[in-house]
Amino acid sequence: MTRRVLLILGMHRSGTSALSGVLQRLGLPVPRTPLPADEGNPAGYAESAAFAHFHDRLLEAVGSRWDAWGRLEPDWVDSPKSMQFVDECRSLLTQEFGDAPLFVVKDPRLCRLVPFWMRVLQAERITPAAIIPIRSPFEVARSLEIRNRLSREHSLLMWLRHVLDAEVETRSIVRTFVAYRDLLSDWKAVIDRMSGELEVTWPSQSRTAETDVADFLRPDLCHHRVEVEPDGLALPLSEWLTRTYDAFSVLLRSQNGAARAYETLDAVKREFDRAASLFGPIVEAGRNHAADLEGQQTALRQQVSMIETARGNLSERVSHLESERDALAQHAANLEERGALLEHQVSDLRQQVFDLTQLTAQLTQQASSLGRHVTSLTDQVSNLEERNARIAHELAGARHHVEALLQSASWRITGPLRAAARLFMSRPKGRE
Repeated sequence: MTRRVLLILGMHRSGTSALSGVLQRLGLPVPRTPLPADEGNPAGYAESAAFAHFHDRLLEAVGSRWDAWGRLEPDWVDSPKSMQFVDECRSLLTQEFGDAPLFVVKDPRLCRLVPFWMRVLQAERITPAAIIPIRSPFEVARSLEIRNRLSREHSLLMWLRHVLDAEVETRSIVRTFVAYRDLLSDWKAVIDRMSGELEVTWPSQSRTAETDVADFLRPDLCHHRVEVEPDGLALPLSEWLTRTYDAFSVLLRSQNGAARAYETLDAVKREFDRAASLFGPIVEAGRNHAADLEGQQTALRQQVSMIETARGNLSERVSHLESERDALAQHAANLEERGALLEHQVSDLRQQVFDLTQLTAQLTQQASSLGRHVTSLTDQVSNLEERNARIAHELAGARHHVEALLQSASWRITGPLRAAARLFMSRPKGRE
């Protein structure tokens, strides 16, 4: 099975996100790690975050970066620094797109890395085709000025580098050119033309897909409409921009005049490369110095911000300590008031203790008197018990004597006499 990849090779802010978003809604697979939307592109970038980070590292390894306009060294793609990224790129292709038969890779950095990608795709046996979106360089510059605070001249030089490198490196493969404004105004016509020129069939062409594209692709996505305005630009930059944009306008309309357009683009590229070789290092050194200064300013601003934050924190801390101090003062006053109350209570307790001591002494004295009285009573009880014992003993003896008497013969003999005596004693005295 032949696999194909559509490489979208467009300068930053040239409509590459809109174009790749349309293709994804027509059925081309979305990368597994898409770059998230942000304020710079609320509709989303429709590109792989993994490849964006990968390209940044690759550019840095070969002595460049995303916003540079200088020429890469002619043999950079064969350098050891470049070769060490090949296997990683092949792995990322599998990670992001699996074995999809047709997919799209979009990243503005691709414009300057086409030779590297041609090597990787050849190793993977994937057939490449190129889509080169074109937008007014002055609209691009205006957009980058707002998003990235880049100067107009710097953004225009970046535009030249990206479009010139992308165009010359893709002449040997199937490709098509797309005007950003045409995509916004009549996307169906643009997509149909792309399908024919690239010899591809879009996986999804249903009414639902068309509705999704129409909802996604709105004319208001073009925020900065600026025509080519070379006035105020120094030569030869203004001339390079005019000649390049006019040559791409020819390629956008038809292949008639393409040879002349290629001659113009080649001439501009030679002049631009020569100037970049001469002045690029100087400008880049100045940019690096400016970047260092900006970094220092940023660091100073961060330090000032940290100082302001620390000052605010310190002020807040002082306020907090003052609140704690006031709270402690109030607490101390409460403790002092409570201490006075406790002292009064202690004084009362001391008086109570004194009174209790006096009462205890009195009770102790009374207890001592009671103890002596108890002892006396105890002695009396003991004496009474002894006396009672003697009386009981004597009574027992008397009872024994009486019982003996009653049992005696004389008691029985004298019984009648005692009876007569009781009778005599009981007679009334008046009858004598």
